[in-house]
Amino acid sequence: MLSSIGRAAVRRLTSKPVPTSFVLSRTVAEQNSLASLASSFAKSCALRTFATTSAGTQTEQPVGVGRGRPKKTATTTPATTSTKASPKPKAKAAKPKKKKKVVAKKPTKPKSAGRPKKPLTQEQKDQLKLKEYKQKALFQEEPRKGLPTQPWNLFLAEQLSGQKYDGAQDVKSRFTEVVAKFKALSSSELEQLRTTSEENKLKNAATYKAWVESIPLARIVEANNARTRLKSKFNYPKHNKMLIKDDRIVKRLLSSFTYFTKARWASGEFSGKVSSSVAKDLGAEWRSLSEAEKQPYIELARADANRYHREMEAANLQHHQN
Repeated sequence: MLSSIGRAAVRRLTSKPVPTSFVLSRTVAEQNSLASLASSFAKSCALRTFATTSAGTQTEQPVGVGRGRPKKTATTTPATTSTKASPKPKAKAAKPKKKKKVVAKKPTKPKSAGRPKKPLTQEQKDQLKLKEYKQKALFQEEPRKGLPTQPWNLFLAEQLSGQKYDGAQDVKSRFTEVVAKFKALSSSELEQLRTTSEENKLKNAATYKAWVESIPLARIVEANNARTRLKSKFNYPKHNKMLIKDDRIVKRLLSSFTYFTKARWASGEFSGKVSSSVAKDLGAEWRSLSEAEKQPYIELARADANRYHREMEAANLQHHQN
């Protein structure tokens, strides 16, 4: 394409009448000169553009293409300018913490001893002892009577179990009916009740023995001592509460006079008499005996003492093993 200068020249030439040959030759010459000017102008522009864009990197282009391997292009990287990091602002020094003021504790006032307790009265002491003995006596832990062990009690329990009553009058009438039925029982029915009662005795004894053996012997002895003191000092309970029967407890020693008393009671000579008066008579009789007459009872007491020592040794050994 022609530049603006070329186009102006062409217009000037075309405006004048010139010979055709001259015009053609002149036009060709001007076009050639304009083309050379345009190419040189373009080269200069390209060089300026290349110089600005590749100031940091120079690349050698291969001159010609040959059979050998292409030459490696050498690249140069501009040296990086190191910039120092701007110093960080120093942290402000922390303010020193204010020390808490130690408040001195006020001295505690010694507790006042208070009024001295009044001494317990004898009645209060007795009540404390009563409570202590009750706890040791094992009344609450001991098994109850258990199954009926008499034919009448067994029959009454069978007839009244599971019954509902409407007032005391209904209970009384029902009880009267049970009494009449019991009297009308046949001999075989009564025998059956006796057999069942004996079986109940064995069951109750087995239950009682199992309970006794589940408690340490020392605890049983303590309970019996408490029961004895309750009965002698407080007459508690009102009914005769037996001591706990335990085969592990060593039986007490029997004296020669005790053996003499048993023998005299077994003779039947004092049947029907008051025991207090008989005891006085037996005491006087024992003192009147000679040593030879007392000797059989003394031998029995000596044998019982040997038995007592053997059982005590066995009981102590068993206690230490447990």
